[in-house]
Amino acid sequence: QGGWLTAHDPEGEWLYGADIGVLPEYRGRGLATALYAARQELVWRQRLKGQVTAGMIPGYGAVKDRMSADEYYRAIMDGRMKDPTLSMQMRVGFEPHQGLPRSSFSR
Repeated sequence: QGGWLTAHDPEGEWLYGADIGVLPEYRGRGLATALYAARQELVWRQRLKGQVTAGMIPGYGAVKDRMSADEYYRAIMDGRMKDPTLSMQMRVGFEPHQGLPRSSFSR
């Protein structure tokens, strides 16, 4: 819908993707880790430069009345807080470059 994921080159040097989610009843079984590993293996097999992906910060909902999304993101980047998705992505090698404000997305 006009977002940044619609402007990629399918024959380009990067794998574009979106966040991976696992239903709550299946969490803790290593499924998300396996999915991330499979995407990374695709990058290696296709000899791509890496992945460009968007991820949500699902832990923000619990603190949204106390801080802005930007403050939450900064706290994760500074290691003061953990987010169930973003922190796990960082553990497996993802390097966040910026948070996108809610106004960046079309509804």
